[in-house]
Amino acid sequence: MITDIYNSPRGAGAVLFEELDLRDIVWQRQSYTVAGHLLHYSQRRTWRYLSIVLVALVASDPLGLGGELPFPAYLLAWVLGMCCYLAAQVSLMLGAAALRRLLPRLPVYAPLISLLALVPALALLDIGLNSFAAVSIRPFLADRLAYLWITVVMLETIFLRFVVTWDAGPEASRATWHALHDGLAATEQAADSTPPTAEQTLPPATQPAVTDPNQAPGASRILLIGSQPVAMDDLICLEARQHHVLARHSGGTLSQRARLSDIVAQTRPEEGLQPHRSWWVAAHALCHLERQDGKPVLRLTDGTLVPVARGRMGDVERWLEARLRRAA
Repeated sequence: MITDIYNSPRGAGAVLFEELDLRDIVWQRQSYTVAGHLLHYSQRRTWRYLSIVLVALVASDPLGLGGELPFPAYLLAWVLGMCCYLAAQVSLMLGAAALRRLLPRLPVYAPLISLLALVPALALLDIGLNSFAAVSIRPFLADRLAYLWITVVMLETIFLRFVVTWDAGPEASRATWHALHDGLAATEQAADSTPPTAEQTLPPATQPAVTDPNQAPGASRILLIGSQPVAMDDLICLEARQHHVLARHSGGTLSQRARLSDIVAQTRPEEGLQPHRSWWVAAHALCHLERQDGKPVLRLTDGTLVPVARGRMGDVERWLEARLRRAA
């Protein structure tokens, strides 16, 4: 089963979620995985950006092929060249991820990956052009390879800095990957089953029980995290990251593009607390307040340590005292 491979802590599936320690052109670190990179291709924004890149490359003609080929063949050459480059890039990332399992401290320099991916892409492009159009790009490479490489690095830097607005790190990638697979499995299962009734097709987010504060005691409330419903009883904590929220729950983790403040606004004061601007903790998941290296932290039932901001220490202590009084 494909899911067994992805869930496996070893082998090819584990390589997909291996932290690459990717460094950009100025050596700034970015949490990145091969799975996160592949997930980019499920986003419309990525394909829009690739379309813009294709138009820019066709218009600028960095290899000087415009005068050697008719326009349809010229356009096709660039499309195939980009496909070869992207495939080589993924292959190199997989190799780097496998190597990092042996050398965990090895950083991956993104511009070097770009340069190494250009070599097989240009070689395959040259073979194709030479076979079908009797045109070779080898005479141009000596003068234009550096220019093409710099162009590619700049375009990829723009992509990583301004186009990618979701987390591609190990936890978020694994959560998103499995969420997509679970959604596909649910769709296939629904297609094989009998048509649901009107009550069954009502989205959880629109049911009165989701947002009704006077619902029956004992019923688990539902929070909307991005577009995904999560039962309050299953939720452990929420962590705000760049442009998204990572939710830890009894079934694992869930990464969604959302704002922490919007999710916290759905909760009640007694259901949890916010010890830090980037964290929210469910009351039932909280064990106790302790100190690690002299800094206050909240220990949760799953072992997670949540930092407590200095300015919120008083609020946290008052919340804990109020919970003790309610329990008494």
